[in-house]
Amino acid sequence: MNIRYNVEKLKEIIDELGEVTGLALAILDSEFNFLYMRGRADDDFCDCLQGVRECRLNCAASDEKMLLECKSTGKPHTHICHAGLRDTVVPILKNGSPVGYVIIGRLRPDCELSVDKPPFSESPMLWRERYSRLSYLSEKQLGSLINLLSHLLFENAIEIDYGEFVEKAVAYIDAHISERLTVEGLSAALFVSKNRLYEGFHSYFSTTVGEYVTSKRISLAKRLLATTEKSAAEISSAVGMENYSYFSKLFKRRVGCSPSEYRKRG
Repeated sequence: MNIRYNVEKLKEIIDELGEVTGLALAILDSEFNFLYMRGRADDDFCDCLQGVRECRLNCAASDEKMLLECKSTGKPHTHICHAGLRDTVVPILKNGSPVGYVIIGRLRPDCELSVDKPPFSESPMLWRERYSRLSYLSEKQLGSLINLLSHLLFENAIEIDYGEFVEKAVAYIDAHISERLTVEGLSAALFVSKNRLYEGFHSYFSTTVGEYVTSKRISLAKRLLATTEKSAAEISSAVGMENYSYFSKLFKRRVGCSPSEYRKRG
């Protein structure tokens, strides 16, 4: 799988997000290499910590642990770092595969300073002042930002080259996601054998054709629940599941909550 990153477009997205939210943000590729970082001019709390070797090492270890957890689960992961700040990593998914990660960093978890004493010689008053300039988001605000990053952004900034055959299959599924899709129908539409379909999806996505289609439908349903006013029944039909009862049970099994509960969380 060849992943192409439009770094200039990614920088533009991160800068605009940072300008609107005032957050420190970073974007990494699928191998955890930094593509771009955007800090804050008035955020010197972590800058001071970075001047201490032990703190730098703790920071790197903390970030690595957080990223590995996110990669393992394929879901956003939040933790409190060694300095008492909240960091969150959000996977960028393309067709169900992680192709990059966004780190939302340097957030105050609450209004009180978790680490009272700085790891170097500095006035506690100045230390608290630095802390007070850090950004703060409520749980609901952070959840909304994660949904935006997960569902709405990076559509045109990251591309995957799966090879011509699989690209056509993926494009066909996307175009006909609201219809009944079968392996036989895909084979006929793409003029390929069922075996080649199975092999292609197993090679690129490590899953079956049916499982890939189901994952796409659930992913689209989550996005429609978060970004439209359509009823859950309408969304069920829009993602190719006419039987709403089956859709609701499948959604709850995959996501952990009902469609209506998922919408309320957003």
